[in-house]
Amino acid sequence: MHLPPSKHASKFGVIKLHFRKRTRTLTYEQKGGWQSRADVNGISLDAHIHALYGLVLQHAGKRIDRHALPATTVDCLQTRQRSLD
Repeated sequence: MHLPPSKHASKFGVIKLHFRKRTRTLTYEQKGGWQSRADVNGISLDAHIHALYGLVLQHAGKRIDRHALPATTVDCLQTRQRSLD
């Protein structure tokens, strides 16, 4: 695994990255608190992420009328679709 820089300046403040060799995990710290933790493949190890994913899977998808969405949302969806084609 290629280690990223240990600090990154952002518009939200300094983000510190802590890599633990023993567990091969990368933890993100911001404003003195742990924000997220991932394994070497970038998979989140935080339980709340997996809980939300499980909740999403419990509900069937539905088609929405794109004309009912704000214009910026439609633009984002169209851009995403073009990138997938």
